[in-house]
Parts: sequence; C-alpha cells; structure tokens
Amino acid sequence: FQATLARSTGGEPVSALELDCRTHDGLAVPVSLSGRVMRDRGGESVGIVLVLHDITERKQAEEALRTVQQRREQLENIVSRSPAVAFLWRTDEQLTVDFVSSNVGQFGYKADEFLSGRLHYADIVHPEDRARAIAEAAQHVTAGTSEFVQEYRVFTKAGELRWVEDHTWVPRDSDGSVTHHQGIIVDITERKRAE
Repeated sequence: FQATLARSTGGEPVSALELDCRTHDGLAVPVSLSGRVMRDRGGESVGIVLVLHDITERKQAEEALRTVQQRREQLENIVSRSPAVAFLWRTDEQLTVDFVSSNVGQFGYKADEFLSGRLHYADIVHPEDRARAIAEAAQHVTAGTSEFVQEYRVFTKAGELRWVEDHTWVPRDSDGSVTHHQGIIVDITERKRAE
C-alpha cells in the first residue's frame, strides 16, 4: 500500500486495502483503507489523506452469504443422493419447472432441460394421467389443502414408463394466492408391479 502511494503521481485515489484495526480496548474491526497523495503545484508531496471505513456489516453479510451457500450446497448434495426428485412447479397447465434437483437424471433427464423451458413437467406425464393429475391438484388448491399425494405415470427420456408418487406442498402468500407447487416425486414402479 505504501509503495503504491509513493508511486502515485498525485490526486488520484489509491485502491482500498482491507485489514483489521484494533480499537483502544483490543477489539479487531475490519476496515477498508484508501488513500490519496496530496501534491503541490510543483508536484512535491505535501501530505497523504487516508480514509478508514468500517466494513464490519459488509463482512458479516459476506460471511452470512457464505454460510447460506454452504448449507444450500449441503442440502443439494443430500437431495441429489436421494431417490426423491425435488421440483418447484408453476401452477400453469404445462407445469413449468423453476427448480428441479439434479437427481432427475434417474429418469434420464438433465435439470437444464426443464429449467431452460425446453421441457415442461406436464410433457413427461403420461397423457392418460395428465388431465386427472392436473385436475386433482386444482381441486386441492381450491379446497385450501396445504399438501397432497398423487400417483401417476411418467416417461423417462428413453421412453420407459415409470410410476411415481408425487408429494406436493402448496405454499400460499399472505393473500392466500398460490404461484407454485413444491413437490418431490419418488419412483414406485417396483411397488406397483408387486401390487
């Protein structure tokens, strides 16, 4: 920092440096230090202006964000290793997907196929089951149900027919409106064959 200040031709601020300063009672406080060399008209250095800015709140926010990111990654790892595929669907007729866990790969799909909008969840539901499943979901929403379970068939990307059990939660905003459904689907094909 000192070397950068010494090379300064005058007037321009020198990039901030982050460091910890100690208060009179020994508490470490993160600060941003920036400076400017003041020069007279002849170009001679006449002083340095240093500015210390307390960045405690920013550092705390950065740490909180790191913690949230780590927890999110841990949860995504848990879900991705689970047989249950997590979805966040819109309430439109195509069941547009706003989130799907990466373990949707067990059905041969990639998450990006849904997230890009190239594929909707309704596209993989068997046509004979689609209207019933959507109508049942709408009935639950109208009745004010907060969660429900359905069984229906879906196609894998390879065209194989699989049975799934769909556990759906219906979050509502303060006005009672529903914009999304949160759900997990579990492959129950073997159980249905046994039945």
